[in-house]
Amino acid sequence: MTINTKQLTNTTSIETKEGPLHHTRSAIAVLNSSYVLIDASDSLCRLIGVEAEALRGVNWFRIFPGLSKDWKIKLDHTLHGVKNIVITDPITGANGEMKNYVWQLNPWNDVSGKQYGIAITIAPE
Repeated sequence: MTINTKQLTNTTSIETKEGPLHHTRSAIAVLNSSYVLIDASDSLCRLIGVEAEALRGVNWFRIFPGLSKDWKIKLDHTLHGVKNIVITDPITGANGEMKNYVWQLNPWNDVSGKQYGIAITIAPE
């Protein structure tokens, strides 16, 4: 799957301050409950060759339109509290090479347990 950055349109005004997520070595994305990207680590941005500012406010399926069909079901399960859902799917990285990646989905909760969305960690297979 190749990411067409010209098709990415930020449909929501989301302001974030750079924090620990940006400095982690892991490729991480945080989505809200509508599957809109709230923030992405610098590692993920380098992997796909797109700046975080261009990704924030964009629906996950617009960023990665070629993901397998079971993604919506698995994201829904994650929103219902299922942890550690793992998907293997290929993407074309910024270097033009298509590789399989392991995507781990987990609920994004606050300390009281209130769920806000989904945290996704992406690693090479």
